[in-house]
Amino acid sequence: AIAKSKLMQKIFRKFTRCHITTVKKAPFDFVITVPEEKMRIIGGVANNKEQELNKRVDEILSVSRVVRAHPILITEEREPSKKDILCICKEELSKIKSPEDLISQL
Repeated sequence: AIAKSKLMQKIFRKFTRCHITTVKKAPFDFVITVPEEKMRIIGGVANNKEQELNKRVDEILSVSRVVRAHPILITEEREPSKKDILCICKEELSKIKSPEDLISQL
């Protein structure tokens, strides 16, 4: 939980110029909206020991299709995702400057 909150803080600092909202009681943890680009990103923050991660990724993908958002998963360590979701580890997050940089990795 502590590592997850540190990752969330890093995400918030990185995307302060965007509309970023934390979400509770959902399969995803945050929503980034970039109105001038008409772009929305929904993302989850996960640690590699999360037992229900595959189910959660399926739910994030499902919601992203419904709301037409780009799904991402931010993890502590690099772990290739078996699903159709952009997976970014915290080291890669350091190199990203904008939401557009996130989307360009899709």
